[in-house]
Amino acid sequence: MEMRNILIVIRILVISLLFFYFLPFLGVLNYESRITETILIAAFMSLIWYAIETNKMQRIMKHQIEVSTSAFLAISYNMNEKVFEIANVGNATAINITFDDLTLDAADKIVLVFPQYPYLRAGDRDLFQINSYKEGQPVDFPSSAHLIKESANKNYVLIVRFEDILGKKIHQRVRLAVSGPKLLSPDEMIERMKG
Repeated sequence: MEMRNILIVIRILVISLLFFYFLPFLGVLNYESRITETILIAAFMSLIWYAIETNKMQRIMKHQIEVSTSAFLAISYNMNEKVFEIANVGNATAINITFDDLTLDAADKIVLVFPQYPYLRAGDRDLFQINSYKEGQPVDFPSSAHLIKESANKNYVLIVRFEDILGKKIHQRVRLAVSGPKLLSPDEMIERMKG
């Protein structure tokens, strides 16, 4: 038994004994009635404690189920093949994967357009290329992006949207630099998914 639970049981016993002691001041003088009333109070407090603990366990189990049915997508840049890689590092299939278009430079209207995926199973990986446009015309990314002075050292946030197997819509943020993506830490990913 945890120390916390032992302390709660001790509190229930102390409150019950105090209740037993003060019952005569409330007009209950009969010894059997005092014992009955004390047992009822102890049972009532135990029942409330049990309900609170059960609720905590249900919340923990719900969180564990959510984690076990969640997909987490990781994006990296493969320098050898000059392509991006998407990987599902979660425990479930990601469905209807889309990326928001990313504007690198609003003045020059440089936009990155990412592919869509119908699904990506847990553990699956796929290589992909992005299409980049400057004022509607295709441009090379990322090899020529470092030549654009304003965007050479900036970080951008790419939003990835998908659904889990339960149909819950999830959006995940990936920090993307001209040199390639910077993945958020697992804690940052989970925090962003909650928000």
